[in-house]
Amino acid sequence: EAGRELSVITLSCLSKQWEEAFNFLVEVLLQPRWDQERFELTINRYLEELRRDDDEPGTVAERAFREELYGAKHPWGKSPTLASIGRIRIEDIKKFYQSYFQPSRMLLTVSGDFSSLAIKKWLEKWASSLQETPVQEPKWEKLPLGSKSKQKRIHKKVTQSFIEMGHLGLERHSPDEFPFAVLQYILGGEPFTSRLGRDIRSDRGLAYSVYSHWDTNPTRGYFRISLQTRADAEEIALEKIKEHLVRISQQADITPEELALAKESLLNKYIFWFDSPFHVVALKAKMDLLGFEKDYLSKYPERMKRITLEQVKEVAKKYIQPDGLKVVIVGP
Repeated sequence: EAGRELSVITLSCLSKQWEEAFNFLVEVLLQPRWDQERFELTINRYLEELRRDDDEPGTVAERAFREELYGAKHPWGKSPTLASIGRIRIEDIKKFYQSYFQPSRMLLTVSGDFSSLAIKKWLEKWASSLQETPVQEPKWEKLPLGSKSKQKRIHKKVTQSFIEMGHLGLERHSPDEFPFAVLQYILGGEPFTSRLGRDIRSDRGLAYSVYSHWDTNPTRGYFRISLQTRADAEEIALEKIKEHLVRISQQADITPEELALAKESLLNKYIFWFDSPFHVVALKAKMDLLGFEKDYLSKYPERMKRITLEQVKEVAKKYIQPDGLKVVIVGP
């Protein structure tokens, strides 16, 4: 699995065969076969996936929204295209591998039935044979909060409209993360009990689905609302959503009941982050690689419980920007 920041390799094996499996994993990772035929097969398969994505209005809307928000050349704004993938050669893959796949940038996590001492000895033996090449880490330019509003329409032969709307949001590791998570849940984080879910979908029947979500990255994250609606309901749905954003950002009329429900729901979701030993170590590894505090996960419940109504109201006024929305509509 490869993302914008991390690459993840997952291996499952019988406990009694762990050393053989680990040795094979290291061989694949550090001594890859640069097979031209396999490379071309992979490129062709990826090109076919991109062609299918171009027929998915939701995917088209999401990609266009990122580009409008960050810009086509920004790491979080650019998306692969048939042309860009078609230009890749196996030499490009080798160069990328040599630049970034270095032992100092790798993290090994293990869960299951194993001996910690045996794993440690294996790691020491493996590490002694490694050769390190200096890596020039990418430098991320922080983006300012705030942007100009803009609406873009992409015409597709579909019967409904797929809409992505939002603006830049939190920086990673922001002290406002927990109150913002609560705010986002109240506004649109749950499809039926959130404000958008109840009003836009359940009460008014203006949407097949509507929800908000948020994310962070090294430059600045985003706050986004995703909406699927009838083409004839598009204008009124957008109008009502903006009314909610204006109301919550200017009046910050969040109730104690909404606060309590959001905190309880987020804490209940937290429990399922740890539904297996594998998920625990995988999540911990991701947090470490992305620079989160070592005790982030263990202190999550305590920090969530401490969030006050005033904190949530403050982040609503600070981050929700109804007049700075980027709106992308894919529809008829």
